[in-house]
Amino acid sequence: MSHELLDLSIGEPHLIRDLFYSSYGDLFKNIKLSDKNWDYHNSLNYKPLLNFLQNKHKSNVVITNGAKQALNACFYLLNKINKKNIFLRTPCWSLIPPLLNHHNLNLTASKDYNSYLLMNPNNPDGHFLNKQQCLNLEQELKDKNIPLIHDAVYNNYCYIPKTEELVNTGDMQVFSLSKMFGFSSLRVGYVVVKDLEYFKILNNYMELSTSGVSHVSQDIALKLLIYNNNSASRFSDNCFYGLRYNRKMLSTVLNDILEIPDNFIDQYGMFAWLKPGKHFDAGRLNVKICDGEQFGEPGKIRINLAQSHDVIKEFVERLKRG
Repeated sequence: MSHELLDLSIGEPHLIRDLFYSSYGDLFKNIKLSDKNWDYHNSLNYKPLLNFLQNKHKSNVVITNGAKQALNACFYLLNKINKKNIFLRTPCWSLIPPLLNHHNLNLTASKDYNSYLLMNPNNPDGHFLNKQQCLNLEQELKDKNIPLIHDAVYNNYCYIPKTEELVNTGDMQVFSLSKMFGFSSLRVGYVVVKDLEYFKILNNYMELSTSGVSHVSQDIALKLLIYNNNSASRFSDNCFYGLRYNRKMLSTVLNDILEIPDNFIDQYGMFAWLKPGKHFDAGRLNVKICDGEQFGEPGKIRINLAQSHDVIKEFVERLKRG
């Protein structure tokens, strides 16, 4: 592996997917799909999955082609209700600004906003608001009639410890099967939405933009969710401590190569968000990383810690060898 390109720029949670296989590998041997799932369906949603999610969240649910389409649907809604100035903490996912621009929305870091996007835990830097902070923010925005979208794709125990109490806050919450289980090619996400009028607008966006999400993907997604829901497996613990193990390996690198914060091992999320030292040279190491400028924070780099232990180990060894 010493001469191969190490790609640490991708946003795919390979470690999560691999741990799902090792925890639930037998599940895939037993997945059987109905022939009817391959037919064209007039309904946007696969009813068994929709019913499962509505029961789980005790709310209306819109199933989407991944989290990106879920966010697009939410941004479409903000445009429709004329809430066009959206607050978002930076650094943020690099695709958010162009998606907002596509829907004629304005990203603002000032107090002059009338809608709010909370990424919690934040992609890419792992910034996290606890339950009380989320509830305080929700109430503050509700008092001001400001809609709150919670991008909750990392808000599960694969990425944060079970000492934290999960809270999915706001008017809409966005989820992703990719980040839950690592199966990005399923292309299944969903929005939990409380307000009935918002629900109608989101469904209208789905009607306009797609003929629906693959029923094959939705059927597999349902089986994954049910199996994980009913299992006593330590899957999420294995994911959390697997990410923490990768952080520990990376924390042994000297600060003149990568500046590692004192609290680095205890941070949340699947990315390391670090300032390169004077001796860091990605090209010489044959390593691909993301420059922080595209996320709104120049001077730092983003490293995917949800790569396998072997990839992170090789990366650390290259850094130490120089």
